[in-house]
Amino acid sequence: MNPEQEYEKIVGTSIYNWVSDEETGESELSEFQRKTALKEHPSFLEIAAFSFFPGSFLVGPQFSMRRYQDYVHGRLIESKPVSNIQKLPDCIIPGILRTSLGFIYVGIYHLGSQYFPEKYLLSHAFDKLNFVQRCFVIGIWGRINLYKYISCWLMTEGVCTAFGLTYNGKDSKGLSKWDGCANVKLLTFENATEYDHYIQSFNINTNHWSAEYIYKRLKFLGSKLYSQVTTLAFLAVWHGFHSGYYMCFVMEFIIMYFEKDEALLCSNTVNLAERNIQVPPDFFGQSPCDFPVWRRPCLLLVDSRCGPKANCKETSEESLWELLETSLV
Repeated sequence: MNPEQEYEKIVGTSIYNWVSDEETGESELSEFQRKTALKEHPSFLEIAAFSFFPGSFLVGPQFSMRRYQDYVHGRLIESKPVSNIQKLPDCIIPGILRTSLGFIYVGIYHLGSQYFPEKYLLSHAFDKLNFVQRCFVIGIWGRINLYKYISCWLMTEGVCTAFGLTYNGKDSKGLSKWDGCANVKLLTFENATEYDHYIQSFNINTNHWSAEYIYKRLKFLGSKLYSQVTTLAFLAVWHGFHSGYYMCFVMEFIIMYFEKDEALLCSNTVNLAERNIQVPPDFFGQSPCDFPVWRRPCLLLVDSRCGPKANCKETSEESLWELLETSLV
């Protein structure tokens, strides 16, 4: 049994055990809270069954007590007219396909770990590689190791789908969707070009859980920065006390902020060109994102004086150029 998984379930159940309209009006709840709020206290038997559901008590996927109750009481899936024709439930084939994907990823992991084992990173052969080669090997090794988590999530999600627990309504074509407990988005993960793509596609339920149950409840801090740092610190302690966990979440915080600032600065560069602000042709380099990092803070200053919502006519081109020149000093 995974204690972290059970911790998520019990904490989520205790936080959103909403009992009556007198305590909290339903209009005051967010969409997520309305979907997970409990109208009555679950019994001990319900909590035990919820915690040890066979498709999720080992590695996930994470789902709310409300979803489990709706599933058990037949409220999760719309009822169909009774028919004498015997056929498999709609959830069986999607469950088998999802589980099959899990086995494929297990095969990729075992095959890849033969060529890029952990011991290789500690060997003398790895020490002899140059910096670029080391980064490439570490990247491939890390990617392969992520596949063992993905394979487990796909298999357990397939089991939950076969049970019918992952029902998520119907699409525009009227077909049933079975992604209500999806913990990984394979297309986004395999085609990721930003770190944020990994957060959106990998361990989705835990990321969503931490956003709803931790991050949003830190609103009283009055700062997104403090809320993010506190949330990541909680996740690090929750995982354990090995230094690698803390290094991982510190790097996640730094990389995410770097990506956001980089995207903003590149966008500001394009905005300057669109506003016909004249700057030396070699100031930005070959492309909007090629100019030196030490020059980039000036763009935030210029954009604050002549942003999309600002009146650029009030700021002369000479004064804007003075701001750019100041950044070069």
